[in-house]
Amino acid sequence: MIHTRTTSALILLLSCATSANAAVLLHDYQFNGNLEDSLGGPALVADGGTLGASSYSFGNNHGLTLSDGLVDAGSYSIAMNFNLSTYGANHTQKIVDFKNFSSDLGIYTSYGSVVAYGGWGAYASKGYINLNTDSEVVFTRDGNTKEFTAYIDGKKAASFIDNQAYAVFSSAHKAMHFFEDDPIGGDYRPGPGIVNSLRIWDGALSATEVANINAVPLPGAFWLLGSALAGLGLLGKRRAA
Repeated sequence: MIHTRTTSALILLLSCATSANAAVLLHDYQFNGNLEDSLGGPALVADGGTLGASSYSFGNNHGLTLSDGLVDAGSYSIAMNFNLSTYGANHTQKIVDFKNFSSDLGIYTSYGSVVAYGGWGAYASKGYINLNTDSEVVFTRDGNTKEFTAYIDGKKAASFIDNQAYAVFSSAHKAMHFFEDDPIGGDYRPGPGIVNSLRIWDGALSATEVANINAVPLPGAFWLLGSALAGLGLLGKRRAA
């Protein structure tokens, strides 16, 4: 029989494991000659563009779409490693569309600055995306606090409270569009570029997690869970001795 203190210790460790990394990686697209999710989820759909050995090259307004890819349309993290050849038409282009092309709501680049635009107004970032240079751009939205945050190469670039749910993927299939503009409003057709990877989590990553997004191969929760089980085994052996 497991001692009560041992059980309590296990519960505490498991609780820590659960809270240590609340956001779980849902999809991992590495473009290794295909548009498949390495985690077995739905594949991306391309609107033009060319697949390479380790990337996807898109032309003017040739983007990618993912449907039925989110658990909660308003709580997520999206990490994209890409580079742009130009800043698009009018030096502004849409890189994420929230409303299945039914409105201008989305994330844009404007002369390299990341801009959230829509009914909330325009929120420009502090950081910049340089042309012909790989950048790791991460967008998070916390479904509880409604905070939307943009990061460029691990550094926080912009943040605001999205009380009106403009950054919620609210179409029937939670459609997510990347590097493609809607037909509404001005001419902001995305220009050509290359995307090297696209990853999506089911919740908002913390600033620390974003800063180390490529440094930790396994989620911390699994590591802590393993530690908890190993600790339980050790305690059991000690008691048996």
